Amino acid sequence: VEIPADCSIDREDLRWALGGSDAFSERWGMPVPSAATSMLDRYLANGDRPTRLWRSETALALPVKRRRLDPDEKKASSERADEETAAARAVATALRHAGISAPLSHVSVRREPFSGAGERAETFAENTRFSGHQMWHAEVRFAEPVNGPVLLGNGRYAGLGLMRPVRE
Repeated sequence: VEIPADCSIDREDLRWALGGSDAFSERWGMPVPSAATSMLDRYLANGDRPTRLWRSETALALPVKRRRLDPDEKKASSERADEETAAARAVATALRHAGISAPLSHVSVRREPFSGAGERAETFAENTRFSGHQMWHAEVRFAEPVNGPVLLGNGRYAGLGLMRPVRE
C-alpha cells in the first residue's frame, strides 16, 4: 500500500479501511487488529490467491471523449464501438501508469456494472471533478495472475477505479 504524502484521508480512516494489513502497520507505525481483514481481503488477491480476472467495483475515470446525445437522439453502434475501443486503450494505459506490467489477455468496458448490486458508471461522477461521460466499468483479464489491490484511472485517489478480484 502506498499513500501519497498529500493524501487528505484521515489516518484513522485509512487504518480502519486497511484493517489487518501488516504492511500498513509497519509503514505508519499503527497497530492494526489482525482479525479485521474481511474488507481488505475483498480487494486483494495475494499470497496463494493471485487472480487473472479483475472487475471494477467503482467506476474508472478515463480520459475518453464521448459525444453527448440529445434526449431524442440515438448513437450509432459504430460510434459506441469506437468509444469502447478508446476506453479499453485508456484502461491499458491506466494499468501502465499504476505500475502493473502483467500482459493483458482481454479488456472489456461498459457503462453498466458487472455485478447485479452495482451502479451505472455515470452515478460515480456525482460530487467529483469528473463528468459522467468519463466514467466506465471495466473487466481486465491478465495472461498471468496478479496480486492486488488494483486501482485504475484518473480518480484512484478519490475512491474511483477500485477493482475486485474475481475467483474463477
